[in-house]
Amino acid sequence: MKYADRMSRRVDVYLPTPGEKDRWKQLAADRGMTLSKWVVALVEETLEEDATSTSKPELIKELRELKEELAGVREKNRQLDILVGQLETELRSYRAQPFLGQEYQGVRGFSRELVEVLRETRRSDGRPKPVSDEDIVRYLGVKLGETEAIRALSRQLDILESYGLVESTPKGWKWRD
Repeated sequence: MKYADRMSRRVDVYLPTPGEKDRWKQLAADRGMTLSKWVVALVEETLEEDATSTSKPELIKELRELKEELAGVREKNRQLDILVGQLETELRSYRAQPFLGQEYQGVRGFSRELVEVLRETRRSDGRPKPVSDEDIVRYLGVKLGETEAIRALSRQLDILESYGLVESTPKGWKWRD
């Protein structure tokens, strides 16, 4: 290759320190390349990325739009959480009705969650473990202000006890195997 041809393709780069040049040489060697080929490869990769990437103003606009959309979704999620809470409270109240009146006739649907909590709470040796009233209320998501739901749970526990399915202990309610 002629000297004039090589000189027409030459680009001089001055690095801040000789140590920086040594670091670049080592990085190129780690990739199995000469320093010149390594620099050209990095510059070409950057140019390709620049050609296919979105401009900074477009990215800023897109980010702003996404932030606005996220804020809207968060607000909707917050509202839906409130609605779900209200519906759960209403459902607990509805399900509590058969257990609140003494005059109720017919089949009563026990809380599946209550039975599962009592049946599945076990000690490490597999024996049933007592569950306190407070833990039952917390596991079932009943709020302390929901007095009807708490009364209905208490009534269900009393009925389950009368059937011999659970027993009341000083530490709470325990499923009987």
